[in-house]
Amino acid sequence: NLICREEELEKYEYQYDRQDRETMARIFYRKSKEKPFEITRAYLYRYNLRGERNSLTLEGYDHQGILIGGGVNDYKNYQYDQQGNWIGRTVYMDGEEVGVETRKITYWD
Repeated sequence: NLICREEELEKYEYQYDRQDRETMARIFYRKSKEKPFEITRAYLYRYNLRGERNSLTLEGYDHQGILIGGGVNDYKNYQYDQQGNWIGRTVYMDGEEVGVETRKITYWD
């Protein structure tokens, strides 16, 4: 699994669980090549028993690396197609329902 990727002004760090699912992605930024990287945000992921991502936490940081805000998205009430893949789920942000996500999967014979 990719653990770190660095570009000129951005750096990405990743962590995984024992099932090789991404559990964290941290994004760093710097103003120039001479400056050090500073964390700007982080995404934390959790999964349900079916292995589907059911929670996303976003953390935002200021220029000193201090956590300044964030929120939690939870995914519940999954609907599945005949192949067992999710095709719909309800999205909650900080405990309040904010919408429904759907996806269409095309199967080829």
